[in-house]
Amino acid sequence: MNVNLHQISEKSSRFEFSLAAKDLSKLEDRFAFDSMICTADLVRKQDAIQLHGSYTVVIETACDSCLEPVSIRMDQEFDLILVDEETYAVPESDVEISLQSEDVDFYKGQEIHLSECFEDQLLLDLPFSIKCVEDCEGICPECGANRNSESCHCSEKSRNNPFAVLGDLES
Repeated sequence: MNVNLHQISEKSSRFEFSLAAKDLSKLEDRFAFDSMICTADLVRKQDAIQLHGSYTVVIETACDSCLEPVSIRMDQEFDLILVDEETYAVPESDVEISLQSEDVDFYKGQEIHLSECFEDQLLLDLPFSIKCVEDCEGICPECGANRNSESCHCSEKSRNNPFAVLGDLES
């Protein structure tokens, strides 16, 4: 979704759109979804554009530990200050950024590519580790059994552990 700068005024302009997974180029193939519902409120503030965005998406993927299918529902909001890349003045010295600083992104030309802003935000909001349940036990590296649904009969000593030699050392 592209928005022309002349469509944005000092009053809030709302844009509602949806994105499909095929519309996003940075998202890994292991994340699938039908539709990401997006809302963008844009306001012109002097030399910048203020973006308040929100989105809802249900992502289908696999658990990082046991590879079982997992659905992640994400309802997120974010704020960005969009600055023209061509007129942005790079600071001459180091600038301290606090956690309360507003997030800044850039646009180029006379259009703002909202789909890129929303894709970047989705990538930032994805959990680092995806689990089917918080205490997922994963897959046994010896026999391949899913430890959440079946008991594994492999002994701890039979596992190929490179640190097992340390157990033989005397203190």
